[in-house]
Amino acid sequence: MSSRDRSLQDKLKVLFKKGPSAPLPARTELVVSGEVERELGADSPLHRRLRALKELGEKAIHVRVQEGGVEKLWSLTRDLLEESNVEARHAALWFLRCLAEGQADYLQIMRTILFHYLRDTHARHPPEDSQLRFKLLHTLTNTGKNINCFEEEIGPFLLEWLPQIQPPTQLVEFLQLIINVVKFNATYLDEEIVHGIVNNACHLCVYSADVPVVQCGLSLLEAVVSYSLLPRPALRTFVAALCRTVNLEHYCQTSWKLMRNVVGADMGHAALQQLVELLRAGSEEGGLLRGAVFYINMALWGPRRVPTLRVSFLAVLPAFLKALEGNQPVVTYEVVLSVQSVVSRVPLELCEPAWDVLLSILRAVLQQDKSYEPPNELIHNQVHAVITSIEQLHDAGQYYGDVDALLDLIDCCGHDRPEASAMRLVSARAAALAPAAAEAVAG
Repeated sequence: MSSRDRSLQDKLKVLFKKGPSAPLPARTELVVSGEVERELGADSPLHRRLRALKELGEKAIHVRVQEGGVEKLWSLTRDLLEESNVEARHAALWFLRCLAEGQADYLQIMRTILFHYLRDTHARHPPEDSQLRFKLLHTLTNTGKNINCFEEEIGPFLLEWLPQIQPPTQLVEFLQLIINVVKFNATYLDEEIVHGIVNNACHLCVYSADVPVVQCGLSLLEAVVSYSLLPRPALRTFVAALCRTVNLEHYCQTSWKLMRNVVGADMGHAALQQLVELLRAGSEEGGLLRGAVFYINMALWGPRRVPTLRVSFLAVLPAFLKALEGNQPVVTYEVVLSVQSVVSRVPLELCEPAWDVLLSILRAVLQQDKSYEPPNELIHNQVHAVITSIEQLHDAGQYYGDVDALLDLIDCCGHDRPEASAMRLVSARAAALAPAAAEAVAG
């Protein structure tokens, strides 16, 4: 070690009381002396600059830098951020993060300078610097809670950066930062930025195979919804994403909770309309349609139905019939479950035209049931359970649909019905024929 190196180290030890004894009283602030400036300056050899950065960085976390000192340190080390030497760049980024952490309450104009550095050099920074640059932003914003001095600029920057992140662990950290920006600084995010954030979160929820990433994406969407920020133009993308995530066990409960919050709020009817339109449009993606059927059922007729939704059965049930055209068992089964929900929970609310559509749905399901090879026991058993429930409603005088249409439905699957059902059909047909026979005799 040269005499110059020892001189700086001795000065720092004295300044911060490093070692068993210190001849000078403790200082309450870190002074950027001429000696420190010489060691950090561009004329000093790189190895000494990096050593000085390490010494100063460790102290700057705990000791206040003199007024104006942070700006001076920035000007002394700024060139290291452009170094081709990776170690030098990373040391400089680490040092700036130490300043951002330890001097958080005293940065003032440096908050703007550091943010602008990250933003303005983002497009051309080396990929290996990404994680340290994010950590600097993470510290500078206090995990996204403090965006003072760059309130209007943070949104576009985050939106530019988010799609470029690939490693799942980094994605999770970045999403958590955006969640905090939404929660603590929602007023500074305009609709266009929120729309972009929602689109990116939905994309991650649908296409990421990493569970923590999807969970964070859903948490971000939940934050947007909780603060009433969801833009109407983003509604279709939002609804379609949740229709897909609800099919996976990891995300089912969270997805339903999120969808229920939306359909129970101001955009509830618009969200329901999007679900219906997804079914009408059809898709080869069974999970998408299955999710839409599930949400409609849960929102309108489920155990936690949304009371503010006032929707005619005739606005919804025809879409179920349309969804069956794809002949996808996963969709068919969900439709049958939904019909069972209607029949068991709200049968008295069904008018005759609604019953007509419902019976048409069951007829279409029965046709599909006959075509399955091997047989689909789940669908077969469930559709016949629904028919039995309707028969019981009829016996109790609570079926307000066309009786002949019901009998025709039972007739078309009579060989699969229980004996009691078959006997009921025969009796009903005989009763209907009796008056006609009497008229013929009288004639």
